[in-house]
Amino acid sequence: MAKKIEDILKYAEAEISGLKAISIVETEAGFSHGSLNLDERFDIEAASAYNAAVLQAKVRAKEAMGMKNETISIIIIELSNQTHVIRPIKDNRYLIYAAADKSSNLGIIRNVMIKIGSMVEETIK
Repeated sequence: MAKKIEDILKYAEAEISGLKAISIVETEAGFSHGSLNLDERFDIEAASAYNAAVLQAKVRAKEAMGMKNETISIIIIELSNQTHVIRPIKDNRYLIYAAADKSSNLGIIRNVMIKIGSMVEETIK
């Protein structure tokens, strides 16, 4: 499994211009099952854990608003110099988290995140 995850992360690196970091995270524990960090100043482990908490909070929020049956497809957070994308998979049990430069193409990031989401789901069975 580790080699497949590594290949998926390398695919994302090749496809997403300006990628800073990407990880596959178990949502409940905030534990990364694989990551690729291209910016030594970026703490991917902390970012993975905190963004797992972001997904958990969004799940609770949608349930509190009576939208329990709605599915979260993707969460995009735009910061002043970066874009962070969270792609829930496996019924929110896992997520793919990516951080990229603000200049990165958001449409490409979103498309790649959806594609690798399917790849990870096949790997984590």
